[in-house]
Amino acid sequence: MHPGRKNPRRVRGRGFPYIRSGKNAVGHGVNADLLETEDLLNLNLSDDATYPISRTRTEERHAGDFTWYGETGNEPFGNAIFVVQNREVTGTIRTGDGAIYALRPLTDGLHALIRPNMRKA
Repeated sequence: MHPGRKNPRRVRGRGFPYIRSGKNAVGHGVNADLLETEDLLNLNLSDDATYPISRTRTEERHAGDFTWYGETGNEPFGNAIFVVQNREVTGTIRTGDGAIYALRPLTDGLHALIRPNMRKA
């Protein structure tokens, strides 16, 4: 675990947007620097849910190219994995209640945070 700030930082507005529907993908800027410097992030995935994710380890391939692994302390199966390459972030977030979110790079520095509909048609 890398040394970092003890206070969790809210990422909404600077990183991960709110998701209001399982069908929506919302384009937002993601601050990759937070993944490089912070050990604890609060991910706002809905209007009424904040998920604190603590870094468990980082695998650095070279400067600015790394994978960030984290877990939630308050949910048994919550975790997140973010891959940063060329300032673009790709990731997966799993909440303890079984929800899965995918973070994917778009164009012009924007990223989509998607909650796939896992129900069968």
